[in-house]
Amino acid sequence: TLFRSELEEYKQILDSNNIVLKTDVHLKITYVNELFCEISGYNSDELIGKELKSLRYQDFSPDIYTNLDRKSTRLN
Repeated sequence: TLFRSELEEYKQILDSNNIVLKTDVHLKITYVNELFCEISGYNSDELIGKELKSLRYQDFSPDIYTNLDRKSTRLN
């Protein structure tokens, strides 16, 4: 359908210009796009199913992950 092709086109534009990572409510990675893999140095097979906190960067405050954990717990 027209809507589906427009949605797919939008997704392609989004994926080609942004790093994209999706998680489930337990903060396990469910999707990464090619640009994310390129920048992170991982391939999607290495990331899918892993916990988001396994990607901790030294530059980020640990509070970021604590807040994400707290928010995801409230969603469950």
